[in-house]
Amino acid sequence: MESKMLVDLDEITKRIIKICNKKSSRRCFIQVPEGLTHLAHELSRRIIMEGVEGIVSVDPCFGACDIPYWKAKELGCDLIIHIGHAPMPTIKIPFDVEFIEVFYEVKVREDLIEELSKKILSMGFKSVGLVTTVQYLKLLAYVRTLLEKHGLKVFIGKSSGRALYDGQVLGCNVSSAKSISEKVDAYIFIGDGTFHPVAVYLAIGKPVLAFNPITGEIKDVRDLGERVLRVRLAHMMKASEARSFSVVVTSKVGQYNEELLRTVVNALKKFNREYSIIHLENIGEVLNYMKNVDVFVIIGCPRIVYDDYLKFKRPIITGTELLLSLSRKFKDWKFMEMP
Repeated sequence: MESKMLVDLDEITKRIIKICNKKSSRRCFIQVPEGLTHLAHELSRRIIMEGVEGIVSVDPCFGACDIPYWKAKELGCDLIIHIGHAPMPTIKIPFDVEFIEVFYEVKVREDLIEELSKKILSMGFKSVGLVTTVQYLKLLAYVRTLLEKHGLKVFIGKSSGRALYDGQVLGCNVSSAKSISEKVDAYIFIGDGTFHPVAVYLAIGKPVLAFNPITGEIKDVRDLGERVLRVRLAHMMKASEARSFSVVVTSKVGQYNEELLRTVVNALKKFNREYSIIHLENIGEVLNYMKNVDVFVIIGCPRIVYDDYLKFKRPIITGTELLLSLSRKFKDWKFMEMP
């Protein structure tokens, strides 16, 4: 089994220069994902050699919701080029931004798909939905064809909201999976990691198998999903009894939610709770140093709460979980998706 990320430095450089020339850009701000930071120096050097000042940012970048246009503006750039993710249609960025998507090229042996098919059929499933992240989108049609050869009904759902492509899922949007929920017995997530398939399970409640096309590993994520759900409910119950809350906001353009912040603040006032409002651009363990806080309420990416909760020494909840906690409506919990 072979895999490689489709990143040809010559091709990327040509695409950037072509975009800059089309936009008449003389200084551009280029965001690269963590996996491409090793190319930052060479990429900037090559672009500069072509007559455009390419400032490559190697700050942490968590997706197309994380476009720091104010940094580009402060640096005198007239264009942002974001490498690695697909644009999010519902996010309006007050700056000129172009996207260069990056895909994995994976050669998956047919016998691995046969093993996947046997696993699915042995679990009693006859129809499945395929989902993936943007990096593995090119595999969907191939895997679908092979699964159908083994007698399975296979569906790829329509995306909406901030997910751009059919079959694509984000940590905050699983619309493609939801659109076919009535047609499938289970889902197959194609990709690496467990966060995205767990998100599908939490949002829909049907079985999800994570299939890694690079290693061939097949993992049923239901136990992981149930563990996350138990932690969510435990944190909410603690929040319902807590007195002091720190509401943590980020200024990331695709994560900050002013309406949710106002709703959360009003609820804390209504239930006579103490609260602060703290800004943190990249929300992390620094919160552990804060004193006199019982619970942190995150107005930002829900992944921080669902996937990174072990980093924090005190309960950490989303804004919607806070509202349910104060009203003690724990059974109304549902997976938080971003508009």
